[in-house]
Amino acid sequence: MKKFLLYSAIFFMILLVLNCALYFLTEKIYWKGYFQHLDKNHSSFLLADSHGLPLKQFSEKYGLYNFSTESDSYEDMLRKIKHIIGNCDAKNILISVDDHTLSSYRETMNNLDRSIGYSDIRDYSSVYEMIKEKYIRHYFVLLNPKSRSVVRKYIETSILKCIGLHQEHASFVWSELSDNDRQSRSAGRSNQQFPSKIRSARLTETLLDIIQLCKKHEVSLVGIKFPLSKSYGSAIKNKGYKADSIFQSHGLTVLDFSSLYFDHNEYFENQDHLNEQGGELFSKVLADSL
Repeated sequence: MKKFLLYSAIFFMILLVLNCALYFLTEKIYWKGYFQHLDKNHSSFLLADSHGLPLKQFSEKYGLYNFSTESDSYEDMLRKIKHIIGNCDAKNILISVDDHTLSSYRETMNNLDRSIGYSDIRDYSSVYEMIKEKYIRHYFVLLNPKSRSVVRKYIETSILKCIGLHQEHASFVWSELSDNDRQSRSAGRSNQQFPSKIRSARLTETLLDIIQLCKKHEVSLVGIKFPLSKSYGSAIKNKGYKADSIFQSHGLTVLDFSSLYFDHNEYFENQDHLNEQGGELFSKVLADSL
């Protein structure tokens, strides 16, 4: 019995040390870059997935705080909006209603394990549920599948780099690609973002929750469709899941900039994301449209 207790204690200590090491690694490579501390002086906010990232802090020159993060779904954005409303004097929220935002692709590719940091006790059925979801899964990396996956990929890539077997993705300049290359990349991206004709019921319900929440707190809600390259606009055609139509059916404004830079490939990083130059220019266009 004593040996069993001793071995159990040793095993527990090993797991604890391993978890601590993985936690600090995860904090560095996965968690740290996600959270933003709001400047409470702002009253206007932009929420989007990676399409909002090229605007960086350019939009803040015009009083619009960029709260966008790669892979954010409407569920992540709902948590952020609750956080904004609870901590700021929010008057205006601009949110992405791009054609892919109600895709099953965005339902599975999200930041739910990270945006949970913006939740509070009111979002849970009990204190126990909050502790389990918000804290245990955060600090105990071994119990968080997504964190484990991120760490595993990071370690594998680091090892491959050390032994010289890691292959970097080939870089390219979108405007310098041939028309055929741009069309090919656009078709591939289209197939990824629009895997079926059916939109996500879960994200649709969440979008409706966002609309109702903003109405309840008298926050102006505006939909944004970000600029796309011409080749990508042609590739997706009528594949959109109509988040913009949901907005319009509730009497909300939608600002559609999807075709704004169809003749300016030099403003794009790839088929559906602006580069830094495009982001800076679009920040002013967006501000002037409000």
